[in-house]
Order: sequence, then structure tokens, then C-alpha cells
Amino acid sequence: MEYKKNKIPDYIDVWNCFHDGSITQVEGELPNIKLTIEIEYLRHIFSKDGDSIIAELKGCTFLEFLSWENDEVLRNVEKISAIEPEILSVEKVNNKAHIICGDGELDIIYEDVLFALDNGKPITILDIDTASHKYWDEWEKNAK
Repeated sequence: MEYKKNKIPDYIDVWNCFHDGSITQVEGELPNIKLTIEIEYLRHIFSKDGDSIIAELKGCTFLEFLSWENDEVLRNVEKISAIEPEILSVEKVNNKAHIICGDGELDIIYEDVLFALDNGKPITILDIDTASHKYWDEWEKNAK
């Protein structure tokens, strides 16, 4: 996993902090989409009373999942939700978040994103980045 130390990720780069997390629920309709990201290791850095982080996409104009299994393109939130895409990494393509998943590619275009723990407590991109670095620094130290 590639991190840019001493640089706060932006509203697209933050998806790299969710490495190995699964999008277990996709709700809403354009332009307001809510994603539930099950990522226990990161969530427990904040508190152990849940296992997911909620991402509310504001001004979302595009949401599409390309399945590598059958080359099917999905735009329906229920169908994308049923796949539970596992987040591996993200790259910014113009203003699009191109999220590489375990079984396909998720492309999203949005204006802003708000995050909260699954207990409702709001968190910032900086909070997520700090927690992610804490987890992976500890993981690396213990792996040696």
C-alpha cells in the first residue's frame, strides 16, 4: 500500500485508507449516495463499538462498477451492494475516483464526501488518514 507521508489525502485519495475494506451497502440515488464500508481494523482505531465507516457522497453524478468476472457494468445501487466490492486501491482519473476492487473496478464522480463511524460520530479525512497510518505503522512494526 502506498502512502504519502506528511500529506493529507484529498477527497479521492482517502479511499486508499480503506484498503481491504468491503463496501457492504450502497444506498440512495444520484446525487446523494451513502456507502457503508466494513473495515473493522480501521474502525477499531476509533472505538470498538462497530465495524464500519459510512461515506456520504454529495453531488454524486456517476457511480459504476465493472465486474471482472463477466465484464458486466452495473449502475444499480442494489446490484453493486450485493457484490460487496473489496477496496484495494484508488487512483484519481481527472475528477473520478477509480477504485480497484478485488473483483472489479468502481468509478465514482462526486463533489464532496462526509464520513462518520457507524455509531453516527462524524470523522474527517484527517482522522481517517491518521488512524490508517497508526494501524499500518503498527502492523509493519509487528511484522518484523
